Amino acid sequence: MTLGRAALVYFLPTARITEVRGVPHTIERVGRQLTLLPLLHPAVAFRDPELKTALKQDFAKIPELLALVQRAA
Repeated sequence: MTLGRAALVYFLPTARITEVRGVPHTIERVGRQLTLLPLLHPAVAFRDPELKTALKQDFAKIPELLALVQRAA
């Protein structure tokens, strides 16, 4: 999981958090396949209450993604 834009651009330098949030991405880093789930930073809910629902929806995807990754390992 990446929380916010700063963490996201380390892995996906040209990505925009508002466009890729909540969508798993598989990348290769140091010879390993990594699955990322870009998430809005939780502080965004304080600045823009309308994004609180999106934030909750994205965080709700974490358990399912973790289960998929564990089965693949």
